[in-house]
Amino acid sequence: LSARPWITAVVTDFTTDSVARLLSGERGPLPALWRREGGRVVPGLPARGPVRMPPPRHDLLDIDAYRMPLWGGERVGTLLTDFGCPHRCRYCNSGSFGHRLRDPAELDAELDVLERLGCRHLLLKDMSFGAAPAHALAVCERLAGRGLTWRAYVRADDVTPELAGAMASSGCRLVQIGLE
Repeated sequence: LSARPWITAVVTDFTTDSVARLLSGERGPLPALWRREGGRVVPGLPARGPVRMPPPRHDLLDIDAYRMPLWGGERVGTLLTDFGCPHRCRYCNSGSFGHRLRDPAELDAELDVLERLGCRHLLLKDMSFGAAPAHALAVCERLAGRGLTWRAYVRADDVTPELAGAMASSGCRLVQIGLE
């Protein structure tokens, strides 16, 4: 911000409520929101705790535009179950955001919305699914039985035989594996 005066603010974690808090008049350092105020830079605080967010308004998007050839051009929904990454790979910035988990119980409402919109396929937008094994298993439990197929980004060293089995039985049909 100091070197680029045309930038007013930078959000480093969109899952926080910091922008809403700022727009409501709150001042002082806010989680994941670096901003310019009164000629000085106010650094953002680290985002901590679980990811808490209501289901995104998928209904406001042109859902028919979200299609992938691997699923025969059918509708694809996106789902975020965690944010950031606990790994610190030199070539990737995802670890610089920290790693925060979304309560798997919060996924049900979003999955219901996506299913009502006709999405039978999901792209998990997690930067490294499986980095928190117990969390990933809980997500698989939420996905199981819904008849959805899904794909995710993983690190090979994060995927145990137990997790691979849970992923497959809950509808995972494709993983993209990092270069680690």
